[in-house]
Amino acid sequence: MFMVQFAIPKRVNLDDIKDILKAYYVEGAHNEEVSTKSVEETAQLSDKVGRQTNFLVEVGVIERVGQKRKLTQAGEEVAEALMGGNDEKAKARMRELLTDWDFTAKIQGFVRMQGPVEQKQLLEYITANVESDDRRGKDTIVEMLLWTNLLKESEENSYSVAQSKTPENKNKKYSEKESKKDTEENSRTEFKQVNNQNKLGEKSKLSNIDIEFNFTTDDESDEIIRVIKAARQGLAEDLNNNTEHPSSE
Repeated sequence: MFMVQFAIPKRVNLDDIKDILKAYYVEGAHNEEVSTKSVEETAQLSDKVGRQTNFLVEVGVIERVGQKRKLTQAGEEVAEALMGGNDEKAKARMRELLTDWDFTAKIQGFVRMQGPVEQKQLLEYITANVESDDRRGKDTIVEMLLWTNLLKESEENSYSVAQSKTPENKNKKYSEKESKKDTEENSRTEFKQVNNQNKLGEKSKLSNIDIEFNFTTDDESDEIIRVIKAARQGLAEDLNNNTEHPSSE
């Protein structure tokens, strides 16, 4: 049965990969095609830039244009973040690229199935699925998965799959905002119902009162409800007083 052999970095570590991406950006590969030779000179990594082409193309960082190379949109974002010293942004964008890489899913599946795996087991699995025997390149794959929080080192030389970085606080904030929005809409509906009931009752000035509340999603739900209840109570009291003591007009 034919097995897909994935490309990996060759003879470089994670810092070298970052330097290569920055060199591509410096050479203008985000705007036009450039030669790997010019990138090598800028990165000062002789005979190493061209060796990374298969891997960088496979994960979606660069693309081949004839004999030259160009950064993809995603690759430009990673490189630009690295140039600006924004490692967190570069890490987040690279995480998205590696998440879409088929080999990442295979590695994570193996690690989940085996439980925390030792470094030797992980490297053996990587070896069985890649086109290169370069030990440094295999180590660099592990480095990149750790850097982007797709794997975590649970114990010394032992690895497990990192938990998803979906921000709970963000979801909580969104839920609270939606809750406030629902409260606002419900409160307006309740008031309209009370106002409509008034219009169907005694033909007094009060029955034609139209009060508008201007709530926003920043207002607290309890405060919105308190205001609506107070308005309803006041309106009911005025209506009762008007009924008991009708105007002479």
